[in-house]
Amino acid sequence: MVCREDEREVYAVPRRRGKPRLLVSAYAVAGVRVSPNGQRCVLATCQDDEGPLLISTLLLPGGEVERSSLPAGHEDAENIGILDDGRLVWTTGERPTQPDGKRTNHGSDVPPKETWPSIEERVDVWAWDPKGRKEPVCIYDAQQVWLDWRMPSTSDRLFICRVVEATPVQREFVTLLFDGRGPEVVPGREERFWSSHPLNPDGRFLVKDVEDTVPEQTRVHDAQTGKSRRLRETAFLGMSRVCWSPVGHRFLYDTLESPFFRLRWKGTILDEEEEVRWVVRLVDLGE
Repeated sequence: MVCREDEREVYAVPRRRGKPRLLVSAYAVAGVRVSPNGQRCVLATCQDDEGPLLISTLLLPGGEVERSSLPAGHEDAENIGILDDGRLVWTTGERPTQPDGKRTNHGSDVPPKETWPSIEERVDVWAWDPKGRKEPVCIYDAQQVWLDWRMPSTSDRLFICRVVEATPVQREFVTLLFDGRGPEVVPGREERFWSSHPLNPDGRFLVKDVEDTVPEQTRVHDAQTGKSRRLRETAFLGMSRVCWSPVGHRFLYDTLESPFFRLRWKGTILDEEEEVRWVVRLVDLGE
């Protein structure tokens, strides 16, 4: 995605040959997610600050674009994703309010029960076929209070931090799967909420920063073998995010890099205007 002064542009970029192709241009673009099989992509756009939310679905790898609006009554949809069969999925619902007036997140303590949303206000997960134009179907109705929830770049699951009404009241991390077999709740991990360096879809790999090295490193940890490896032999100035493929053994990251990085860490004084460039790289873990 390219950010310009008054619009955002989304491009399809060939991995090896060919030129980038413009797919979508809008005032704002958010929530880019792919289907589990990697053949479809969905993103939400709007043309101004107060404009309606428009949904663009892309058929991959060709990049054909289909556009639709959310059905009436679902304009407040969040976590919009797409399944293999082309159905859109999203969530609606409210978080509890903390004593400071802010809404809860995955790191919050459980607020007083009087601030919890009612059963009717709690989270629902919806599915809708934009071609069939039938009414959206609620595929999951949360009975427990959710403090936080989010959908990763693959659209068949939600990472949830919810309330367990035990004594004392506790937080619990779970994952809700809705990949065609029906909704299923399985144990989750708090690391799923780390937005910059997330776990891959099956939970095996985690990209994480190691701060006790000089210079600092970013490493890929393999939960199956217990081993980790440095992401690159030359480190970088900053790493903003990681985006995993649906299969989960490849990911993209974007970073600021400098050809003089090693010199800096050897104590060499460099000009303040040294060359720094923004780079997007693909990592293949070879699984």
